[in-house]
Amino acid sequence: AGYVKNHSRTFTFDVGVKADLDQWVKGLSFETAFSIDYWNNYSEAYKLDYAVYEPTWANVNGQDMIIDLKKYGKESSSTSEYIGAAKYYQNTTFRAQFDYKNTFGGVHNVNATLAGWGYSKSNSVDENHESSSGVKGSSYHRTTNANLALRAAYNYAQKYYAEFGGALVHSSKLAEGHRNALSPSGTLGWRIGQEKWFKDALPCFDDLKLNASYSVLNQDIDISDYYLYQGYYDVKGGYYTWNEGGGNGTYSTLSKRGSNYGLDCVKRKEWRVGLEGSLLNGTVSFDMNYFHQLTSGMLTSGTATIYPSWMNSDGSFITSLNYNEDLRQGFDFAVNFKKNIGKVKAQLGLTGMVFDSKANKREEKNEYSYMNAQGQALDVIRGYVCEGFFTQEDVDHMKANLDKDDPNFVPNHTFGEIKAGDLKYKDINGDGKIDSNDQQVMGKYGWSATPFFYGVNITLNWKQFTLFIAGTGQMGAKAFKSNDWIYNQKKYTSVVRGRWTPETAATATYPRLTAKDNTNNFRNSNFWIYSTDRFNLNKVQLTYDMPNEWFENKVVKGMSVYVLGESLLTISKNRKYMETSYGSPQCRFYNLGLKMMLRRSEERRVGKECRSRW
Repeated sequence: AGYVKNHSRTFTFDVGVKADLDQWVKGLSFETAFSIDYWNNYSEAYKLDYAVYEPTWANVNGQDMIIDLKKYGKESSSTSEYIGAAKYYQNTTFRAQFDYKNTFGGVHNVNATLAGWGYSKSNSVDENHESSSGVKGSSYHRTTNANLALRAAYNYAQKYYAEFGGALVHSSKLAEGHRNALSPSGTLGWRIGQEKWFKDALPCFDDLKLNASYSVLNQDIDISDYYLYQGYYDVKGGYYTWNEGGGNGTYSTLSKRGSNYGLDCVKRKEWRVGLEGSLLNGTVSFDMNYFHQLTSGMLTSGTATIYPSWMNSDGSFITSLNYNEDLRQGFDFAVNFKKNIGKVKAQLGLTGMVFDSKANKREEKNEYSYMNAQGQALDVIRGYVCEGFFTQEDVDHMKANLDKDDPNFVPNHTFGEIKAGDLKYKDINGDGKIDSNDQQVMGKYGWSATPFFYGVNITLNWKQFTLFIAGTGQMGAKAFKSNDWIYNQKKYTSVVRGRWTPETAATATYPRLTAKDNTNNFRNSNFWIYSTDRFNLNKVQLTYDMPNEWFENKVVKGMSVYVLGESLLTISKNRKYMETSYGSPQCRFYNLGLKMMLRRSEERRVGKECRSRW
């Protein structure tokens, strides 16, 4: 008997101040904000033991009666209360900024912002329980971030634009002397469509703007922990026995990590050029950009090519280095078309992005160059090349250890026992065996972005009716069929009806079945790969807006009804597999709704006064 009570307290505090300083400096203003979010949780319990009894029944004088009780346990009382896990989390943020905006001579437009902001996150847990990071007890180092930024912009007659931004960032993950860094950015723009010579040459354009920008961002997000620059020793780093044996020995102090006080921020350098405009009296509008992003100075250990092997033998003097580079680039666009077709107002929108990535620089050393990450996509797919199913003859030839020059030679597959009906892989490096070195590039996963992503939306207005349709699609990425598809959570799906048997060897579409583990067949290979190309009909909505005259001087200002459907359709060669779900179901959503807008009392009073004056 007893109870368990959980207590949770949340405290949130926000305060902000805005001030107009125009009376001292025209166009100057100031604002600041401060907030604290605090959460605390603990549990308490009170427990009392009690006895239970087992009755012994018997028939006495024709009646069933309890003649004995067998006692289990014992009664106890206690004044002790138990306190369970006690946790608290605190997040503190602060922001302050000056804004300036003014125009000189009617054509010189200036605006600027000077801002400072920062936050601090900390958590604490009693020593017998884990924190959010999975470590027992409190976090040793709170997460902090502090920044100071300046943005200054100028344009002449809304035609020529220049903007500079700079952020002074601070990172406590780095050693003193490397904790502060300036992240600059600059942008230039030219509204070429407003030039007289351009209007005369291309009158079909309503407006056209060219812009280009460059920035260098210093960040520590990719630095996984604090004090990686600091080496340390372990006084019980190794244990050594005496030469005479007997199990006697002593502990020795060993280095666990070397120091690198020159460890620096990871830098992201990005430049972008863009084109934005409209033509044919707003019939067509567009926004297009090319971007190129290089992330340099990502951390590596240097064990492959930089440090000699003896530095990581008995103890380690290896430290973290800024070395690796990632490259991301692409082209994104948005185009809109507007056209009246009879009484129907039609609008078509197209968006898309072409994306590519590359491991530009890697600290690595592989026996075979095709296994290197450098030069490949960040989301590269590697797998084995499947050459079909093993026949019994293939198995016999493999076990015979034939010479590689023998026309019947079959490479030795090192992934467990091989039988007829198993998948047979290609020996990429020609060493006579199939192992992890026989994987080759097979495409891209499209984790951060697919090679081509696009969207389309259509809006049609006729009288009071509006039809909106939106869809998205992707092309160029691939994936492997997961174990859920292969095993169906330890149960085979209907796909195994095409399994290999001696009778179906010529038509089989699935490896042989076995009740034992098979480490050869279910490896990433082109046998399991599939294209993730798809088009999704994400949303269709039909809306009817009731006439405004129905609601003149009424509490209700306007009303509309709509019917909505989402996730309605997927068009893909592999739709059936993509829509197969284990656990939470995939759903289509349908909704019938009513939207109502209420008129403010001030609007109703104004309406009455206007009618009385009229």
